[in-house]
Amino acid sequence: MKNTIQIPVPLTIIFLLLLTVAVFAAKPKPNTTTCLKLNGLILKSSKTEKGIYKIELLQYNTIIDSMRTKSNKPFEFSLAKNSWYTLRITKEGFFPLLISVDTELPYQNSELYEFRFQTELLPLNENMFDKQSLDLPVGVVTFDKINDRFYPAENYKAYIAGSF
Repeated sequence: MKNTIQIPVPLTIIFLLLLTVAVFAAKPKPNTTTCLKLNGLILKSSKTEKGIYKIELLQYNTIIDSMRTKSNKPFEFSLAKNSWYTLRITKEGFFPLLISVDTELPYQNSELYEFRFQTELLPLNENMFDKQSLDLPVGVVTFDKINDRFYPAENYKAYIAGSF
């Protein structure tokens, strides 16, 4: 006569449930390799301008970092490889500034790049712009494979210039 091991049905169900939860809870880890140092400087628009700028770094429309700074003070963010970011710069009395950054790189590329820029915000003037244009980034920064660097996308700048 054979001996068989009998496992109670509720115990089996609990084991399978825990196994299923563990499998579905394991998310693939995003590539967190830093590939780009984004360095910026907000220029003072006028000699009488004072105040603090708010700078937010968004990844897939979620704020992941933010800081406050005065004009003519540099700021820096480290960006991970193969992701989309938006830099939002705001100050009361000025139009917000959006810059999009695409850090998509070839798989084998593990270089650390740097992108520097200077900008200034434009004073709020109700009649100056098409209001829908404020939702668009003023520039898109992407990787230029030919020159092996991050650079503003020329075709986007030409498209967006007509909106402002």
